[in-house]
This record gives sequence, C-alpha cells and structure tokens, in this order.
Amino acid sequence: MSVILDIYSHLAGMDVTVNAITPVAYDLGKLPDAVEPAMLPCRILMPMDSKGEGRDYAFNALGNTTKVTWHITDLMLWRMSDTGIGLEDIASVLVGYAAAYAEVLRSNRAMGQAQAHLLNARFVYDTFKYPNSDNGQYYDGVEVTLDIEEVLSG
Repeated sequence: MSVILDIYSHLAGMDVTVNAITPVAYDLGKLPDAVEPAMLPCRILMPMDSKGEGRDYAFNALGNTTKVTWHITDLMLWRMSDTGIGLEDIASVLVGYAAAYAEVLRSNRAMGQAQAHLLNARFVYDTFKYPNSDNGQYYDGVEVTLDIEEVLSG
C-alpha cells in the first residue's frame, strides 16, 4: 500500500527556519481556502491535481512491484506581494529559506519511510497566486517541487 499520505504528513512536520522564523505548514487535511496576512509566512502542501501530482508509475520486471514518482509541491508564501518594493527586498530571505529547506532535506531523504526516498528538489522564487482562482491573492514566496520515488511491492 502506498505511503503517500504519510509522506505528506512527514513533510508538514519538517520545520524550515530562516531568520528565526518557521512558517506554519498546512497539510492536506488543513488546507486553507484563503491565506490571511496573520497566517504569513506559511507553507501549503499542494494536493494532487493541483501543482503537485504523481504522474510517473512503472512496473519493475514481470512481478507486481512498481515504482511511483510523486511530484509534490510545497508552496511557501512569505508575504503579500504588495508589501515592500518587490522580490529584491526579500530575495536574501527567500534564498535563505531555500538553503534551509535543502539542509532539512539532507536529513529527511527517506521521508520517514522505508519504501520511499527523495530523488531531487527544485526551488523557484517568485510571486504566486493562492488560491489559483478569481479570488486568489498574490504572495512572494518559494515553490519547492519534490520528486519522491516510492516502491510498492506485493
């Protein structure tokens, strides 16, 4: 059985701290409909069919063992984008966050699971809309896309 829900929980439990600030993580069961200024900074672990998805699935040889590569998006929103003068006044914070996240990943490669491991991570610093709808607001932040391989045997 897949441990993808446990992987999400593990990710939500990882503290990523920059400038003595640790953004609160919102797991699948606690996703906010909107992000209020008092909630910032925060991390949102995106559900499937959003920016995060699992799209690579393959059988190994002739048996029932398979590999799934989950592509999970961890979106960190630091502040509303109309605050400050733009990304340049918080660029060092965002880069520092990515560096702190990379360091946390070093000690969490297995995502707390025996049958899964982190393949790679990509970091994007930008202005992001959340939620991605007509009612969404814009925030400065970091989008981390994690590629996690899980082996399902049976």
